[in-house]
Amino acid sequence: MNPGVQPDLTTSARYQTLWHNEVLKHLNWLRSVIRARLGDQFAVEDVLNDVVVDALAVENPREKIQFVAPWLYRLAIHKTLLFRRKCGRRNRAYEAKAWLAQAQYSSVHFIAPLEGMLEAERHQAVRDAMQRINGKDSEILSLKYVHDWDYQTISENLGIDYWKVVHRLRRARNRLRTELLKNVNFRSST
Repeated sequence: MNPGVQPDLTTSARYQTLWHNEVLKHLNWLRSVIRARLGDQFAVEDVLNDVVVDALAVENPREKIQFVAPWLYRLAIHKTLLFRRKCGRRNRAYEAKAWLAQAQYSSVHFIAPLEGMLEAERHQAVRDAMQRINGKDSEILSLKYVHDWDYQTISENLGIDYWKVVHRLRRARNRLRTELLKNVNFRSST
């Protein structure tokens, strides 16, 4: 920047406002990506706050505005890894309690007591299996089935190739299926 030239504040402010709106538009799915990696709702909000602070502190958003979703995805993953390094590994029992608490608040209707128990058991089995598969698989399954994103939307927001999304989803579904079958085989053998 030349010292004698004053910056165009209206253009800068307009890009800053546009940048803020773009960042805020992506918070919901970023929360799911972080949750798939951490599992603890309070930690998710801490990391998400760090992501938002860093994203809004960008000095020149003009260069990044076209690639905001992949950039935010990489920033969220980076902040998640930093958080895990700082806090260390959490106890698996604690994570299981967090998932169970979340499930109890989200399941509001029961048709019949037996059907409700079976449905809750199926949901718990899927949550347990999701905990046992790795973070990337859990993350992409969450984006596909919880947020109901299509392959193209996942590809654009994660900044990866369309066919890579197809392959990762197929691999993640197979791993989830394997984990669910392990649980069924274990229960039937006891």
